[in-house]
Amino acid sequence: MKIVLSVICRPYSSYSPVLPVLDLSLHELVSVSTSRPITNYNIDNADDESVIMSSVDDRKVAAVAGALPLHWNYKQEKLESLIEGLDEIAFRQESANPFYCIETGKQSCYGDQTYCILKSLVENSADDKNPLLPIHSPWRHFSIKDFIRNYDKKLDVTGSETDEQIDCILRAIPVTALFAGRSDMLDRVEDVIRITQNNDLCVAVGLAAARKNPQDLDKAMAGMLLIPGSFQSAVHGVITATNYPDGIQSTMRAGGCSCSRGGFIGACLAAQI
Repeated sequence: MKIVLSVICRPYSSYSPVLPVLDLSLHELVSVSTSRPITNYNIDNADDESVIMSSVDDRKVAAVAGALPLHWNYKQEKLESLIEGLDEIAFRQESANPFYCIETGKQSCYGDQTYCILKSLVENSADDKNPLLPIHSPWRHFSIKDFIRNYDKKLDVTGSETDEQIDCILRAIPVTALFAGRSDMLDRVEDVIRITQNNDLCVAVGLAAARKNPQDLDKAMAGMLLIPGSFQSAVHGVITATNYPDGIQSTMRAGGCSCSRGGFIGACLAAQI
């Protein structure tokens, strides 16, 4: 199987993380380590407004990496002071993440989980103390902590029964892309979700994201209080976006969990545009 990635991202200020044009097999794609940041790539004649990418997963990953330096900023006034007067806010060179600071271009835990699922699909066709924030290493999500504990105990069911965060959406993306059009697609998505989030809400949200387009989702979720707010915001970001870069930067300006929203928005826009 060949995946052709044709990527030309408009520059982001003086720091321009741009993926090169690649022609990779699926095995070669997942061999790219998530520990290696998305780095500068010089395209002399690149059109600033052009964004061309044929891989849904790689657009999603670029979106998450771009949002990382401003991830989890929930104090709106502080966020606005950080981005005031800036047209381009993705791939900020200095991290302003109040919880964890890692090199710009690397992935959040959302991106790491997506790559892990993608790698597993190809290969098979914890410290609980509260740290001082921000930590200078990748973040470990609650569902991952539960998964590790259950796995170490050699339990048959490894997923967290209590974590109901948006991780389920991000892990569903590569499975949906690979099994789209097959009768067992939703079963496969549920299996992957339950590996680390074994509860019905996460499964319901993940399956809804896999089977419905964002416009239908927006109508279906109206008045439903149990759906995670970050997912509702992500759907809103997709249906109001006019293009890929602006869709990602708009959700970044809203603050909060921009990496998870950006991952879903990036995947949907990659498939639609």
